[in-house]
Amino acid sequence: MLLSVVIPLFNKKESIKSTITSVLNQCYAEFELIIVNDGSTDGSEHIVREFNDKRIKLINIENSGVSVARNIGIEAASSEYVCLLDADDYWKSAHLEKIANLITLHPQCALYSSSYFEVLEDGATFIPKNKYSKDYMGVLDDFYLDYSRLRGLINSSSVCINKLLFQQMGGFPRDVKLGEDIYVWLKMSMLGKVAYSGDPQVVIRRNAENRTAVRVNNDISVSYTHLRAH
Repeated sequence: MLLSVVIPLFNKKESIKSTITSVLNQCYAEFELIIVNDGSTDGSEHIVREFNDKRIKLINIENSGVSVARNIGIEAASSEYVCLLDADDYWKSAHLEKIANLITLHPQCALYSSSYFEVLEDGATFIPKNKYSKDYMGVLDDFYLDYSRLRGLINSSSVCINKLLFQQMGGFPRDVKLGEDIYVWLKMSMLGKVAYSGDPQVVIRRNAENRTAVRVNNDISVSYTHLRAH
């Protein structure tokens, strides 16, 4: 089974090399890697070109924002399952293998995700809390309820998207600057189930360069009500 990996790239010269390397070092090797360079001005795209791997495809666009970059990458994907990874995060070697196992077990889900580590600005590392054990591997009974209580279920570097359902829901909203990912997770969860692995295989680097420091308040109930109304 082929998996597609999409990385939106904007001015991540210091971290993109290790991010790409973490994808190429996956135990699961049946993937394509699509990197959408969103008008970087720091030479990030030159780092991408240093890699000599036929699985890598670089798409250059004018700066249009992360939502547009992700949408373009997902549209270009050959697989019906698309894994997202931010350009300043990285994966442990078994991430794609875990996602592929979830898809094999539950091919009709809308979203697939795994637990993850966070590295803070001071270098401290932790795993966001949730009720699922490291050994958990299956479909969540109530994603919305779980996500409203605990945020450590899904993010833009741990998620794999069912492309068909993603296209049906309309993609990432291009005019939303913060919380565009939360919108997509909630909207997608209305179209299908969410499968989850409790084994952390993703590292979120909050201390990376050019990272948005301001985060959306975790007001999931308001977001969900808004979505239902539309």
